[in-house]
Amino acid sequence: MRNQMIIGALALLLSGCGSDSNSGDGGVEVDPSVTLDQATSIVLTVDAAERDSLTLKFRLADEEGVAIIDAGHNLEIVYLEFPGDYDSSFSIPWHRAQQYLCGDNGSGCAGELKELQPGSYKFTPSIEPEPDQWLPYLKFIIRVNGALASNPPQLFDFDDQ
Repeated sequence: MRNQMIIGALALLLSGCGSDSNSGDGGVEVDPSVTLDQATSIVLTVDAAERDSLTLKFRLADEEGVAIIDAGHNLEIVYLEFPGDYDSSFSIPWHRAQQYLCGDNGSGCAGELKELQPGSYKFTPSIEPEPDQWLPYLKFIIRVNGALASNPPQLFDFDDQ
């Protein structure tokens, strides 16, 4: 009788164990992610760029598509103003640039960086110039630097250009 109780208890215990899914508590699926410093590659995808508010929405993942979290650890956003018609021998002849840095150096962001979901971010600078103060062409760069990887430099246009 005692052996049957032990076997029954073990069977009950084992039936509640183990599934090979990536589920967390309560059987809810958990998306895999890596921190910025764990990522061995960084792929940046810009989802939206609003010129009026300078708000940027973007996603970060590694080459395998795994979301990168903790982007505020080392992030740089630069807005570049280009004149309309110009004659210049410089390869990138912008007139003005505004840089925003987010990092662990204690300075924080000069704006609001929100992680909307793992790997998905929204940045809004704290100082928004009036849209008519900008030169005709406005572009931006988002640079993310982890311990093992950085995204390649790339100029992006705003949605309404």
